[in-house]
Amino acid sequence: ESSDSADVNSDTNAVETDGKTDAEETKAPEESVTTGYELSDGTLTILDDDAMVNYDDPQQIPWYEQRENITKVVISDGVTKIGEDAFSNCTNLSSVKIPSSVTRIEAWAFFCCESLKEIVIPNGVETIGNGAFQSTNLVSITLPDSLKHIDKYAFKDCYSLTSFTISANLEPFDFNILDGCESLAKVTVDEKNK
Repeated sequence: ESSDSADVNSDTNAVETDGKTDAEETKAPEESVTTGYELSDGTLTILDDDAMVNYDDPQQIPWYEQRENITKVVISDGVTKIGEDAFSNCTNLSSVKIPSSVTRIEAWAFFCCESLKEIVIPNGVETIGNGAFQSTNLVSITLPDSLKHIDKYAFKDCYSLTSFTISANLEPFDFNILDGCESLAKVTVDEKNK
């Protein structure tokens, strides 16, 4: 009789070879318990920076399949950035709470959030990426004094935008950040910004 013979474990009906059962060998790897977010009743809570990576493809975003059900985003204090495409195409998103710990709002973070009409960009945010708020329905924007850099098309095609206030410390930028803002009636520049 060969020494390579397999024993059948009568308790599990699994075949044992070299001290491991088939059931153990085919067991799926455990998923990470740290997800960095919670989603409940239309509210997406971002718990830490783990959920705010820059995704190469929006379909990689963990809540992508639920994006049309998201109506509110709460970003926890301590989160330092809003990742690229993080909330893009959350078409029913109407409320966002951003803490002052956030220093970067990456490209296309709120792209095509059609129900988003108002947002407070807190003091602490230093950079707003390309197209970050493009195609939202924001009505008024006041940039915080902490903001130093804003990329092209950040507020492009915000057709409802009527008022835009430029902060004191903002570096020179191209007005293409406001391309397509057909309703824009007033742009105010802080007197400290020369």
